[in-house]
Amino acid sequence: MFSLRLIKRLIVLCLLPVLYFPLMAQDSKISSSTKMFLLRMNELQPLNPEDSNKIKKLQKEYPVFVQEKKLMIGAMLQVNDKIRIKKLQKMGIQVNTRTDGIISARVPVTKVEKLVQIRGIIFVDVDKLINTKP
Repeated sequence: MFSLRLIKRLIVLCLLPVLYFPLMAQDSKISSSTKMFLLRMNELQPLNPEDSNKIKKLQKEYPVFVQEKKLMIGAMLQVNDKIRIKKLQKMGIQVNTRTDGIISARVPVTKVEKLVQIRGIIFVDVDKLINTKP
């Protein structure tokens, strides 16, 4: 009658509000697209860098990549003067550029949610794909 795939999708759609509303209730240190990324990551758990099928699915929506056996995503971080770059680096975050309170970084996907707990981070926005097709 119904395929298992359809049933799974319906379950995910039903659970989406339950999962999404707590994220919305958190302070607004995370962009809406970052919240959606975190939800997508939860759907694909367990996820490891060797799981090429799941990574390919995720790459259709987000520009994730494997680097040194870690699944990474680019992010823009709005920071203040309390930020400690060495703390970010200890978490495996690679700081690319820093200017006027904005840091461009490569972040292990497992650390994205933890960014909001770091002193000095004001806002987090992960990279997203831009659709260039009309």
